[in-house]
Amino acid sequence: MSAPTQRLVRNTGWGLLGVGLSAPLALAIQVLLARWLPPAENGQVQAALSLLAVLAFAAQPGAVAASIHRVRAAGTAPPEALTVALSTVTVTGAAVAAVLWLGRDALAAGPLVGLPEWALGWMLLAVVPQLWLLVLGGVARATDRFSLWTQAELGSRLAILAALAVGVAATEPSPAVALAAVCAGVVVATGMVAARLAGDLPGRARLRWGEVAASLRFGTRTYLHTLTGQLHERVDLFLLAVLDGDPVVVATYAVAVGVASRLRVLPLALSAALFPQLAGMRGEQGAQLLARATRIAVAVLVVGGLAVVAVAPWAMPWVFGVPYAASVPLLWVLLPATATMSVSLLVGRFFQAVDRQGVLVVAQGVGVACNLVLNLWWIPAFGAAGAAWASLVSYGVQAAWCVVALMRSHDLSPWSLLVIRPGDLRGLWPSGPT
Repeated sequence: MSAPTQRLVRNTGWGLLGVGLSAPLALAIQVLLARWLPPAENGQVQAALSLLAVLAFAAQPGAVAASIHRVRAAGTAPPEALTVALSTVTVTGAAVAAVLWLGRDALAAGPLVGLPEWALGWMLLAVVPQLWLLVLGGVARATDRFSLWTQAELGSRLAILAALAVGVAATEPSPAVALAAVCAGVVVATGMVAARLAGDLPGRARLRWGEVAASLRFGTRTYLHTLTGQLHERVDLFLLAVLDGDPVVVATYAVAVGVASRLRVLPLALSAALFPQLAGMRGEQGAQLLARATRIAVAVLVVGGLAVVAVAPWAMPWVFGVPYAASVPLLWVLLPATATMSVSLLVGRFFQAVDRQGVLVVAQGVGVACNLVLNLWWIPAFGAAGAAWASLVSYGVQAAWCVVALMRSHDLSPWSLLVIRPGDLRGLWPSGPT
């Protein structure tokens, strides 16, 4: 097994451990919320969690990706990259949270479908710690400490689940309690990862304006496609909340999205492992490594999707409750959307690593525009089903754009990216043939 493949396998293994174990924990959180809160209040909480996920990227100007790229491609000392990134996200995160608090009435009346003020306050308090956790995990990946990144992924989910369980046992159902548990979990996980990483990085922590400027130059280019990617992933739920206005429908759709997204375990792990490695590679070697990883991810997604289709009709009402049986037909549409989204994610990491981020900005801009138009057209006519179909079409367009751009710059075909080969799994384990 070649050194790049060996490193990718090892780091993907850590990623699979983190994402793979955090996925059922995230599902457990979603089930607990669905069982504890009435559907209308669960819809409010799901809308707030979607907004928090968007803010985790919208409130930081590409600082996480910039910290990885500066360490791996520019040779910046890890403590210096960490200091720059933490300072940046503290300022931007606090500013965004303050602006949203000032506009809390408009948020509650629109995309948050009546979320109480105290609940919104707890969600906004989680913004800066969430950004810190992302930065710490990024520097851990940049320095090949994927085990620490795994701890960040697992720690936040475990802490949220534990805090939520305490709230469920001690209080009446309340969106404020649910979001306070999320805030507490994020703070605890951030403290744990910071304690592990502190004093364990080579170099000296300092804040140089030259490094701040270089980080912002790379980060702002990353910011555009990262933000559009998050908008693409979350805007359907917000538009459903605004255009439909029924929090029960929002909760039903959020459950379908949550189950479908659990299939992204391998693509997310591969994406996390690929980016720092591809940032240090040049030429055809990186493209071939990407193609092999994408083929394996697509094969796993197809097998996993077929398994979910088989069990969903009885499993969804049994796990989440009878009111969520309406999530099943939505899930069938969102599963292939998840597959095309994963292809975009992996191919996008290649363009990001080689600093051709203009390709991603255009691809995601086209995807988001398509998603917005279709949602505005189909949600009033078809409700949640329209939002699901809009996601499928728009992610297909975005994936096609990325794949065509990659084929134009390297000797690859669609089949070399999408169809698994007999030798793809060979050599992935140390005991296997090389």
